[in-house]
Amino acid sequence: MQRSEHAPAPALSAAFDSPTPSADVIVQLLNAALGVLATAAFASKPSLAAAYLAFHAALGGAVYTLARVQRAQTRRSRALTFVCDWLPLVIFASYYFELSAIIPALHPFSDHRYDRVLEATDFWLLGDPNAVLTRLSARWLSDLLTLCYAAYFPMIVIVPAVVYARGDREAFRRASCITLVAFAFTYTGYMMCPAVGPHLFSAEARPAVLDGYGIARRGYELVRQVRAEPPDAFPSGHALMAVLAPALAWSFCRALFAWLLPVALGIVLATIYLRYHYVADVIAALLLAPLAWKLGSWLDSRLSRT
Repeated sequence: MQRSEHAPAPALSAAFDSPTPSADVIVQLLNAALGVLATAAFASKPSLAAAYLAFHAALGGAVYTLARVQRAQTRRSRALTFVCDWLPLVIFASYYFELSAIIPALHPFSDHRYDRVLEATDFWLLGDPNAVLTRLSARWLSDLLTLCYAAYFPMIVIVPAVVYARGDREAFRRASCITLVAFAFTYTGYMMCPAVGPHLFSAEARPAVLDGYGIARRGYELVRQVRAEPPDAFPSGHALMAVLAPALAWSFCRALFAWLLPVALGIVLATIYLRYHYVADVIAALLLAPLAWKLGSWLDSRLSRT
């Protein structure tokens, strides 16, 4: 793995004074942005806006305080170190559910105009997507790709977790930073283009073969039952993380690459095949992946101590 070629940004590094300041800075920036957006979204409800602002101020203070306490210890607590290292990823994951309240208030999408545009793009690229899928689908493939789609969740953390267990803090820091930037890209996309996806927008046209022999149907029902879900179609977070996971493995833990690559390909295919995403969602994710890698690596080089 290449070592950082840049000195850390002194002001920001000193401000958080943490072994992983790049992750802390990214969390604080998004935390502040969400606090402002929530305040604007609920401006007509002052008590709710104040509650959101207080929550984000407290969360930012907690991240800052934990980093300072950890750094000040002469003999570091393993438990506190673990919490500080993994807290940014946990916080970013939790923001997903907060967006389900903020986005509709800030950027209403009840007319599904964004889904209509994305669906029209699918028809332009594929013709009738459901007719195409009916010709190409098989029940066994629907079940297999549903399992791949569910593997998205461990795929997010598998490389950071393995290098962390191995004690390679620099690799963990870099992998975490890239992952956080990717999350930030997807959240920005959800706010700018709030689309719910074909599994909700045009569910009645979903081919029956996509139910598989039962696994795919159950997975589809579980996805549709999620209530605190923001409009998360564009870009496809599943496709973005699926592309980044094997890339991270190739850079930091090559033994995982051969295991992750086929699952990652299955996830990307599943997003369109199972009609959870539009083709444009996946194209956007594929374009964002190298940008997330470059920006995450640059931020880590600039903000972290080697």
